[in-house]
Amino acid sequence: MPYAFLNPDGTIRDVVRKLAPYMKVGDGERIVGYNPPDIDTNLFAAVAVSPVPDTDAEVTFDVQPLPDDTVWPSIRAQRDALLDKTDWTQMPDVAMSTKQAWAQYRQALRDITQQQDPHNIVWPTPPQ
Repeated sequence: MPYAFLNPDGTIRDVVRKLAPYMKVGDGERIVGYNPPDIDTNLFAAVAVSPVPDTDAEVTFDVQPLPDDTVWPSIRAQRDALLDKTDWTQMPDVAMSTKQAWAQYRQALRDITQQQDPHNIVWPTPPQ
């Protein structure tokens, strides 16, 4: 999993593939697991509880959920990708029964944003 170094204001200072002992965390900075939608749908971030030490040592992490306003864009991106993959089902030359089944699924995808908890999304099952 990639990791992001966050400035005190929450903006990303740097993204790295692996944490190494020589990496330093500045005053007020945090290290979080970086999960862009195309890499991982696990919507949790690892927040460093102590700065990365100067010498070889194990870094301890406390896993905490990302804030909802950070998670919703990932949910929408995943939903949009699923909708894009099913666009063909609504073309004029598709059988009406197929169109209707997929139209219900696509509507359920659109309704994802009506769910209250982005950490526990119930994704609809596509038609067979």
